[in-house]
Amino acid sequence: MFNNARYVLQAAEPTNITEKKINSFEQLPEGWSFGEGVPCDNAIVNRAKDINTFAIKNGFLNTDAFPGLSGEVRVTMYSADKYYEFTLEIDELITYACEENGQEVSYEEGLTFDQALAKIKEVREQECRLSESFITINMTTDLSDSKALPLRIR
Repeated sequence: MFNNARYVLQAAEPTNITEKKINSFEQLPEGWSFGEGVPCDNAIVNRAKDINTFAIKNGFLNTDAFPGLSGEVRVTMYSADKYYEFTLEIDELITYACEENGQEVSYEEGLTFDQALAKIKEVREQECRLSESFITINMTTDLSDSKALPLRIR
């Protein structure tokens, strides 16, 4: 499973709470959710950890993960009023969804692992561009506004 991916992001020790949570999904007993649910496969758990690590390295510091009844793993990222989810399906493909203020604004099925990583990078870059548009280059509008400028040395 997932053998052809270009990215390898495994960490020796769990780096955060979400990764520890993902690790526990392999130990789920049969019927873990009211008689339904199977443990998650090792390959899916490892890829979910890779996605979580990649998201953190790209600036998503608020992440979480959830096991699915069929053995899938959903990794989520939160940023202000946006919610991103990447569900690693048991067929090795990934489903992506984005919600803004509780409304779904984007949904894609059938992504490969590499496409999911590219999507994480893309949405993070979009967020950064939006944030940067609110930054004023220089708040000093007039030389008289700054006590440091101009130097009044004669």
